Amino acid sequence: CKKGHVKIDGNPIKPSRDIYGNEEVLIRKNQINYKIKVLDIPANRVGAKLVDLYRKDLTPKEEFERTELLKYSKDYYRKNNTI
Repeated sequence: CKKGHVKIDGNPIKPSRDIYGNEEVLIRKNQINYKIKVLDIPANRVGAKLVDLYRKDLTPKEEFERTELLKYSKDYYRKNNTI
């Protein structure tokens, strides 16, 4: 949150910001921009298996494909520099 890696509806947020239902959260982690829509907030803590009931993953597949390309390009340049 402090570095602007978490945004709600396109605006960077502070760590103390409360999250409400029907908000889109953009999280940048490991060079992937995850887009998650919060459907509802549970009344109590829930287990990891039940989290998908309260969120919807809207991350485009292109984000994951871009990381694959980055991985292959890093491997290519590492091999060339070691020869």
